[in-house]
Amino acid sequence: MILNNIFHSNTGSSLFYATAIRASNETILTPLSVFAYNLIEGGSSRISGGTNNIPESYLLDADPLFVNIADPDGPDDIWGTEDDGLRLQSSSPAIGLGDASFLPADTYDLDGDDDTAESLPVDIAGYKRIQNTTLDLGAYEYGNVIGLSSVFTTTAGAATGGSVSPSGALVNTEPSEITLTATADNGYVFGYWSGDVPEELEQENPLTVTVEEDGSITAIFLQDSSDSDGDGLSQYQEVIVYGTDPADADSDDDGFDDGYEVETGYNPLSISSTPDAISGIETAVKYWFYAANGVNYRIEYSMDLENWFILENDIIGAGGEIIRYYDTVGTQKRFYRAKRNLYATPSVLVFNHPSYGEILTDQSGNVLYGFSIDSVGGDPLYSGSAWPLAPQITDPLPNAGATAALTNGTFSNASGGPWLKINNRPVYTYVSDSEPNQASGHGIGSVWFTIKADGTLNQ
Repeated sequence: MILNNIFHSNTGSSLFYATAIRASNETILTPLSVFAYNLIEGGSSRISGGTNNIPESYLLDADPLFVNIADPDGPDDIWGTEDDGLRLQSSSPAIGLGDASFLPADTYDLDGDDDTAESLPVDIAGYKRIQNTTLDLGAYEYGNVIGLSSVFTTTAGAATGGSVSPSGALVNTEPSEITLTATADNGYVFGYWSGDVPEELEQENPLTVTVEEDGSITAIFLQDSSDSDGDGLSQYQEVIVYGTDPADADSDDDGFDDGYEVETGYNPLSISSTPDAISGIETAVKYWFYAANGVNYRIEYSMDLENWFILENDIIGAGGEIIRYYDTVGTQKRFYRAKRNLYATPSVLVFNHPSYGEILTDQSGNVLYGFSIDSVGGDPLYSGSAWPLAPQITDPLPNAGATAALTNGTFSNASGGPWLKINNRPVYTYVSDSEPNQASGHGIGSVWFTIKADGTLNQ
């Protein structure tokens, strides 16, 4: 491999003979291979009897314009000093053509910073290896900045679901600020930055950080769970999984929403693949009781006649019969009762979970969750159906042991409400929790967590 080199004023008919050369660190070249420029006097004609894997566009056949090629080591006759004749003139075509990602490591720690993994910080004469942001070809860097300095290379990239700009190897010769912008593909949303990023900046986009050493930063993208057309499929499912139109609930115009067709095994993109009809039978229980005029009641349920959970609260009697119908599909045997509210009923409870310790639930035993990507005082960043916001119409009241700050309010990106807020963050429940205090959503995706009694996430 020959990378960022100058070959000039050599004797003989061929510089390279009976050998395979390339200007890439890949041994199997592809259309995506990254090549380095080389200045070779005579160009490809100086390569004979072997294989030239360097594209002509990366071979520069020109005079490098050395300061004094007749006196390579300069008047002091010492190699590697500032008067060397092989230093570049200001008009040299070799200036700025180098690729810094091919710089070797600072194996001998030339700058004495105990970092031998960083890129080489200086040229052969002790000048900064990179000046004016770009690398020059050859052993000498053009410019008069003398002294050792570190070269910091930050590799910026993106995981599946988007892109980062700028990306690749970002090189700086001194501590510098860099700004990265992550752009999500359709079907994804930006999640966070991973790698050499301070924890408090992981969710900032664009991201501005100060680079002081070699490192890498990667943008992580999450599946877009929003459902803009209300068809039951998320943006990710529409764009990435099924190829349906995220702006049209019925992509094939057959009268059935895309989500229903997927759920029932039909093709949401084919009008010939259509259900005959939507029908079903559901079982419900009728519960009634007589309520005194102006008295506040609650309806509770139990599965063992010992532990009772609030099913409905703040029911104001009108001196007559109150009737409710409750769906029993998928539920275990239940008992119901009506109780007067003689005092303020706590709306946020503390439950001692056998696996996760003391966690918060609502008054019906629904476990409350936090989304780690949400921020304090911010709107909810999740808008799908699997994790609905926890409603809280009245001012929330904690029971004994709950020390979290409880409030309610609305969000600019969510209709309805008011919604429960714990420590001024959005709060969710999980639709797959089929029993009170279940907490089956804890830890999903490493972003959903139960909430401790003090309001912090149970990470």
